[in-house]
Amino acid sequence: MDTIDHQTIVAEAVRLGGGPTELARQLGIASQAISQWTRIPVGRVIAIEAITGLPREYLRPDIYGAPRPRPPHHRKADSRVAA
Repeated sequence: MDTIDHQTIVAEAVRLGGGPTELARQLGIASQAISQWTRIPVGRVIAIEAITGLPREYLRPDIYGAPRPRPPHHRKADSRVAA
């Protein structure tokens, strides 16, 4: 069974968010709150995803599940092809 290393996830989110002070500023909370996190709070996942670019499935795989592969991008044929 896989175990989730929440501390590593928190540390990466804080690093990509510019450190605890900057991430806290962007979230509108005290940096002391971030220092108490043992995992990303569910209510902060979407905001941290937007700030860091880390997908929600990575931030909280226990809630959102494992990251899903993206479907291939299909372009519609352009009907305005020059004759």
